[in-house]
Amino acid sequence: MQNGSELFFVERNGAAEPRPGNFTLRIPQRETARLSNYVGKPLLLGLRPEDMTVRAEKGPGGRHSEPPGNDTVSARIDLIEPVGPEAYLHLATPAHSFIARIRAAEQVRASGTVTMAFDMSKAHFFDPTSELAIA
Repeated sequence: MQNGSELFFVERNGAAEPRPGNFTLRIPQRETARLSNYVGKPLLLGLRPEDMTVRAEKGPGGRHSEPPGNDTVSARIDLIEPVGPEAYLHLATPAHSFIARIRAAEQVRASGTVTMAFDMSKAHFFDPTSELAIA
């Protein structure tokens, strides 16, 4: 299973800047050269559920216990699906939905908001028209 979200790639110090309502992620330096043909164009980001981790849940007053970073996304938890020692979080932002796999022991609440860290070193990029991997 792999998550897919459309990004609008604008390279500014290795960052992909998405469209309004989306989020900003830092692209690994080794990827910027091969993505250079997509500057100013949409592309698809693919990330496996196990390549996302819970960074911090919003605490009292709606504040994160840790400040968000360049590779984090704040999302609403729509569903927690326990599967033995793991759980799948069904998450949503205003523009995207995705699934993350976490340890079942993580302290998260359905309908809560969580900050997820994306391991961008494991990201895959796809052409949105052909849906082929960008080589």
